[in-house]
Amino acid sequence: VGMAKGDAESNSVDSNTKQLMASKIKTASRHLVDQASDFLSSCHDYKKQSNISINLNNS
Repeated sequence: VGMAKGDAESNSVDSNTKQLMASKIKTASRHLVDQASDFLSSCHDYKKQSNISINLNNS
């Protein structure tokens, strides 16, 4: 009976740890997605600016 109780306790700790890890991973991946979209939008802005300067040089 003592063993079973110990197993149940360790299982609850495991599930808590897994939930904590999952939330940390979700938060981290959300940050990565935000950073990636910021990077892409800045690249897009840069491309627009460079296109404008090229067009000015051509005319």
